Amino acid sequence: MALIRWTAIISTVTSTIILGSFFISLPVLYDLNIFTDVGKQPDQPGTYTIVETVLAACALITSAISTWTILGDGKFIDPPRQKLTAGFFIAFAVAELIILVARLYWRGVLTDMKLLGDVGCRDTSFEGNPVERYEIFGNKKIETTADCVFNSFNTNNIDGGDLLDWSKSINYDAKTRSILLQAIISSGQTGIGIDQVPYYHSYWYWGCNSVCHDRSTLNVAWMYLSLFAFLAYLTIGLLFLCSVGSVNSDQTPTISDEDSPLIPDESAPLIPDEDITSDEDAPDKSDDDDSSESSPFSSSNPPEYSLKMRLRW
Repeated sequence: MALIRWTAIISTVTSTIILGSFFISLPVLYDLNIFTDVGKQPDQPGTYTIVETVLAACALITSAISTWTILGDGKFIDPPRQKLTAGFFIAFAVAELIILVARLYWRGVLTDMKLLGDVGCRDTSFEGNPVERYEIFGNKKIETTADCVFNSFNTNNIDGGDLLDWSKSINYDAKTRSILLQAIISSGQTGIGIDQVPYYHSYWYWGCNSVCHDRSTLNVAWMYLSLFAFLAYLTIGLLFLCSVGSVNSDQTPTISDEDSPLIPDESAPLIPDEDITSDEDAPDKSDDDDSSESSPFSSSNPPEYSLKMRLRW
């Protein structure tokens, strides 16, 4: 019985923490969209955070209802509702797992774990992360924002041509594609038109580099929050499932042999002890018979019964 109480309390506290953590990070700390064309340059990590905030709000509502039912009303939710609550939290955990995998993919963690190739922030192709391409093909280590000024469009001619400051978000915006095209051509790349200029906004939003990108720390925090939310929802869902059996056993009434009014004791006499009298203490029946014959109205029986008795004699 104590398990479901603690599960309800833990779920409420945990959901509140998760909701507050996601809510204050966006849009309080950072704007959701900063680039001109939102349709072509969406803020993917920010959108995931909004989804996680909604999931946390739903988890908090579910936890609050369960907690109030258990602690406020003093009643326990029945097993079907416990299973339904557990199903909700497991569904929340699955949704968080999908978002967590997406974050691990884009942040390049799956690449670092040798599970995938060069994807996300570790993509060094022409359409990939320009900062990562500069560090790999230029054999450079970016330590300060001054190191973020470079040209890595031509991997065979690093820093050749016009240099761009990749610590500025403006160079990741689609409206500066003409400037990017000029830098590409200046680096020695040929056969590139304006339509072939990649969109680099994702690498800014995902904060791929801790020095050149302002949102790097934010995305790391979101990644760990997603991991925490996934583990928390999964654990709470399993705890609600485990508490189903305990509530069933605790709610089953157990009546002892001594306290049960429905099960008679076979060893007990059928007549109460106070109605059983011994032969010595029994009143003289002969006196009662004489008195009943002489005084018919003195009997406790109805008059009709006394009259019949007299007629019988």
